[in-house]
Amino acid sequence: MKCRVVINNINWLKLFNSLVIQRAILLACIILIGCVHPFCPEEEIRPPKKSLILKPGAEGKDALSMSAQYGKNLGDTSSLMVLYEEAGKTVAENSFIEFNLDSLPSDAKILDATLRLFIDSNDYHFHRVGLINVFKSNGWSLRAVIRPWDEHIRLYGKESGTEPLTSGEIKILFPPIDSTLSCSINVKKLIEKKLKRSNNYYGFIIVPVDDQNDNLVNYCSSDHPDSKLHPELIINYE
Repeated sequence: MKCRVVINNINWLKLFNSLVIQRAILLACIILIGCVHPFCPEEEIRPPKKSLILKPGAEGKDALSMSAQYGKNLGDTSSLMVLYEEAGKTVAENSFIEFNLDSLPSDAKILDATLRLFIDSNDYHFHRVGLINVFKSNGWSLRAVIRPWDEHIRLYGKESGTEPLTSGEIKILFPPIDSTLSCSINVKKLIEKKLKRSNNYYGFIIVPVDDQNDNLVNYCSSDHPDSKLHPELIINYE
């Protein structure tokens, strides 16, 4: 009787071990090939995230729009904004910047897009502004440009009737400058708009406010001698 009990226990043990092994194999198959059981939740398979980082040098396209003083753009200056005094008042001009987005797929799903503008702490205007004011949100804004423009030869200004047509549909206010003396602007909506209407994308216009002279600071252009301070566009997409 004892012998039969031992044999039966051994058989049950073999059966148990066999079931454990089978379940382990089944679980491994589910993990490797995915479960197709109707009661198993389906996991969304997301494509890998890709990044496009653009930080051009002198070949980049950006310019000051000196319509009031010169009636044209200045595309070779190291600054993306200029301040000058006229009749005792500080005047700030618009500026333009455009990135070549040909390498961004037209069907890309934009996860986030950031335009980074940098300040040169050696700039004359930087030292004219109190440090506490440097880190304030200076009230500048960014909008889309929907008509071609040129760094040098094309005239701009309301007087000439050739001011680049900008879209006021999306107006993005600049955030405060961070501790690295850069401003990171969320331009996701403008990049998404570019993908929807690629024929109407000609970069961005930077619009300052000239009634807050206590915290106006110049940003660097792609012609600045320090390449680390060039404007940078970072796009993460799927």
